[in-house]
Amino acid sequence: MFDRELRLYEFLGGYGALLTADLSDDQLTVQPSPGVNPPLWILGHLCVVADGGLKLLGAPRLRPLTWHRDFGRGSEPGRHQIATPGRADLVAAYQEGHGALTRAAAAATAEFANAPNQTGILPQLGTLGDLLAHVLTTHEAMHLGQLSAWRRQMGLTGVLA
Repeated sequence: MFDRELRLYEFLGGYGALLTADLSDDQLTVQPSPGVNPPLWILGHLCVVADGGLKLLGAPRLRPLTWHRDFGRGSEPGRHQIATPGRADLVAAYQEGHGALTRAAAAATAEFANAPNQTGILPQLGTLGDLLAHVLTTHEAMHLGQLSAWRRQMGLTGVLA
């Protein structure tokens, strides 16, 4: 059902791994300029959005509610209450969420995809399939683009040839 979106989601997961491979734990919270989301917030946010996709599909969440509070919609970078995970733990959580959401989305039915989006999240995306496709593609790409821009502001190189 979501074959193309899942291929893109896999590509984006690999891109996320490349963007974070050379980061240090100390860099995770650095905001090089006001309003720029640091890697900790970006990856934490993508973890809780993967959880949102899991919930949408009827699967259990992976991250504790504290992560949802600290990295969910409306949260602000630097205002988290959880102990800051190191890069290895954060990337592992990101990859775990990717794997779980990939498996859950692969099992999604046409009935799910065509159901009206009554979640209150992005109502302009009319069906649950539209919302899930956004989670798997455009939302993920938007935040990984922020991470790529963060890298450039930090003087780091690009990762795609």
